[in-house]
Amino acid sequence: MADYWPGSVSIEIPHSVNYLNQATGRQAFRVVGDKQLVKLLNKTGPLVTSSANLPGQPTSNTVDEARKYFGNKISTYINGGDLSGAQASTLIRVVDDIVEVVREGAVKIDESGRIRT
Repeated sequence: MADYWPGSVSIEIPHSVNYLNQATGRQAFRVVGDKQLVKLLNKTGPLVTSSANLPGQPTSNTVDEARKYFGNKISTYINGGDLSGAQASTLIRVVDDIVEVVREGAVKIDESGRIRT
């Protein structure tokens, strides 16, 4: 995991606690590299969250789009600007030490699970 973090790679592993994974049996984790977000998390502690979208829906790229999805279900929104030009994180699934690329995004991963440069 040290090869992937911090950065734009989410790693999905089997996980049996359903209240964290919408009963999928899997949970994705990521260590962010954004300096402003790291600064905030150093003050608040770890963050457990889903993506800023509803399952099967496009990712929200602005606070206004996130508010349309979640409304008052979210107590605090932080405006990170318009992220529509940003590439999504790469999502990999790891099961029994086998790495599968689920979604190729900002970081390119080869068949052996290594980051391509």
